[in-house]
Amino acid sequence: MLKDGNELDQEIKSIWKYPVYDGITSLKNYEKSKIRILWILKEANKQTPKESWNQREFHLKITDYKKWRATYQKMIYTSFGILNGISDLDDISDISKNSRIDKINVMEDLAVINVNKNGGTARANNNIIRDNYLENKQFLLKQIKLFEPDIIINASRVYELFQDLSRNNKIRYSWKFQYTINDNQLIVNCYHPNAIVSDSKYCNTIFKIVKEFSSGS
Repeated sequence: MLKDGNELDQEIKSIWKYPVYDGITSLKNYEKSKIRILWILKEANKQTPKESWNQREFHLKITDYKKWRATYQKMIYTSFGILNGISDLDDISDISKNSRIDKINVMEDLAVINVNKNGGTARANNNIIRDNYLENKQFLLKQIKLFEPDIIINASRVYELFQDLSRNNKIRYSWKFQYTINDNQLIVNCYHPNAIVSDSKYCNTIFKIVKEFSSGS
């Protein structure tokens, strides 16, 4: 487990020239969480290519970005449901204007990383994302391992990453999502949160997978 949120930043800087530093938003919250959730995304939307910034700090106040709901709405609903044992989106309060549910900022409880830490434009190039994983998988797998997550949600669309995390364990299916269990760790392979899929379909599919995992089935 990491001892400091900045622990990996120098390694990130040595691989990606102008990186978006990512990881655990709040070590204190993440460590005490009853379920540690790691989201793996493609890349941050970066307006200035030759600029570095800290996404961990951004996740404390995502509403500074006007289009935050496009990526974060499904992540927030899904994570809140998992952390509170809820298995139907209809049972979760609406997200407020300041990205809270019942006054809770669930982003503070999560780890979120990007495969391409250089960042990109509003439209991700999946070939670039995949190349970043294949070239830097040793570091990315190390980063994931250090976070010691109970649940990994791979929304990067890099299937090789899901395969490497699965370690040849049995792959199961729920709707169009795949998942496997590796050493009591649930690994879900799913669409990116900004995919054109309803919140209910996206969240409830993951809730169903988590429920099966929690029941040991």
